[in-house]
Amino acid sequence: MLMKDAVKIENGKFTMKAYSLVSNKTDGKSLQIQFYSEAPSTGAMSRDNFILFTSMFRYEFLTQLQQKMTATVGGDTSFVYDDYSDAFVLRKEVEIKELDEIIGKADGEVNLYMTKAGLQLEVVFGGEKNRATHQWADFFKTH
Repeated sequence: MLMKDAVKIENGKFTMKAYSLVSNKTDGKSLQIQFYSEAPSTGAMSRDNFILFTSMFRYEFLTQLQQKMTATVGGDTSFVYDDYSDAFVLRKEVEIKELDEIIGKADGEVNLYMTKAGLQLEVVFGGEKNRATHQWADFFKTH
């Protein structure tokens, strides 16, 4: 995994794909999430910033999904104290694993499209598509 390039340059665009398996160890249910992001490879952002934004949105999405799934399993207590890290951490009822590829069909897709003008985040679950579009100036004001 460490020897593979995460970012590809195709048709003048940076592209990145990643796949995650989110499993609820209490009830055995799981979700496969496919992540895709793209941005122009010239004139809009650097490769490093492309990786930064892609990773940030992916981490945020998975963390929120994990919290939501943990709350449905454990009720009120989503966090426990971990002696090893000396901090409160998310309980481990919900586990996230990286996949090399989707097994069968993805349960959900998260697509991030970035241009010189801004970004659009698209989330597709259960046939329902939700999009949020932001100009960069507005995005940086609120984030």
